[in-house]
Amino acid sequence: PSPLSQFHALVLAHPSEPAITKWRSMLGLTKCYKARETQPDSIRALYGLWGTLHCVSNVLIVWVLKRVFGPSNTTVVLTASATMLYLVVGYILNTTVEVYDVLWTTPHSIHTMKLIGLIFDYKDGNTKPSELTDDQKRHAVKDFSLLELLAFNFTYTGGL
Repeated sequence: PSPLSQFHALVLAHPSEPAITKWRSMLGLTKCYKARETQPDSIRALYGLWGTLHCVSNVLIVWVLKRVFGPSNTTVVLTASATMLYLVVGYILNTTVEVYDVLWTTPHSIHTMKLIGLIFDYKDGNTKPSELTDDQKRHAVKDFSLLELLAFNFTYTGGL
């Protein structure tokens, strides 16, 4: 189990006021722009809006490619190219500033790899089973909705 899930389970299993208060102050206010004003060192104030927007943009790119090209090699190549290009441009833009700050690029790299892997599994799920290895059969995905794609990317266990 991940440290985040263990902490979350502890807080839910033994809800004490100090633990919940510390957890909420560490996360910050739900609205990122308000957290920046009142709790500038909280997680949501530091990483809330832009990191989410970058990940959502990649999810939408993958969704559009899936809808336009279906389960094909073209979808796999375009997904890998588009998501990696987005990430590399982000790294380049972040390293051109004087101090490199790990804002959105590190978690975004995890999302990029997950999206590429999912598209491979989607293609495998629509390939004849006789052409697949046992591992490909085990991880094959027939189809997924936009909601499932967002859930796949944004559950806290999905980013670990």
